[in-house]
Amino acid sequence: MTDVQQYLLAIASIFEVICKTNHIPYVMLGGTMLGAVRHYGFIPWDDDMDFGVPREHYEKLLELLEKELPSGYRCLTYKNCDQIIYPFAKIEDARTCIDDPRLNCPLNEKIGLNIDVFPLDTCIVNSWRIKWVYVLLKLQTLLFVESTSPTFIKNVIRRVVRTLLPINKNVILKKVDTILINNQKGKDIGNIFGRWKGKEIFSSDIYRSTASYVFEGITLEGVKDYHTYLTQLYGDYMELPSEEKRVAHVDNIYIK
Repeated sequence: MTDVQQYLLAIASIFEVICKTNHIPYVMLGGTMLGAVRHYGFIPWDDDMDFGVPREHYEKLLELLEKELPSGYRCLTYKNCDQIIYPFAKIEDARTCIDDPRLNCPLNEKIGLNIDVFPLDTCIVNSWRIKWVYVLLKLQTLLFVESTSPTFIKNVIRRVVRTLLPINKNVILKKVDTILINNQKGKDIGNIFGRWKGKEIFSSDIYRSTASYVFEGITLEGVKDYHTYLTQLYGDYMELPSEEKRVAHVDNIYIK
């Protein structure tokens, strides 16, 4: 493993123990689930980890993380950290600092290496509520996420929208939370904030039926029917992507 992956695995181990001790169900998501199946651990070039927790357990988990995380680790949400710009939590190793060009702040204010913990929301695929949430998230990105490759048109649109909508970043996030928390209806469950959007919505048994997987020597819970899950997200998930697509997220890591 790389140094970054070793830090991430340490955070994931703490997360797993807290969930197991307190009977909080969770599953590996996205590339973390793919890595567990295809590599029995990290995808070699990967430098993040994603987990999902059903919404009915999510708020309890956040409370437990506040109380039970060991010294040097923090649970970050948009409610307690200005650098969190989406409505899901991160468990951070506060002894580290990462240089993320998408966050417009001084280096000493940037957050550390972290794993993402997403709520899994009961929903109806293609409902107007889900479509409205996606619109709000696009607006959030436009207003508060720095583009790694800004264009003149993007900058103009951003300035105009910011002028017309002089709002705090938390306004949109609170609205998204309210829509999802108050409308837990439907036969499907999804990671609404995931990279793949609608592709991450499945029938409820996919996320709720779990199995244990060996991941870099530790045991983590994942989706039992991984074939259905990974095929919907990635297609032929056992085939490695071309070399130019094997890209990491973290530019630099610093130890405080």
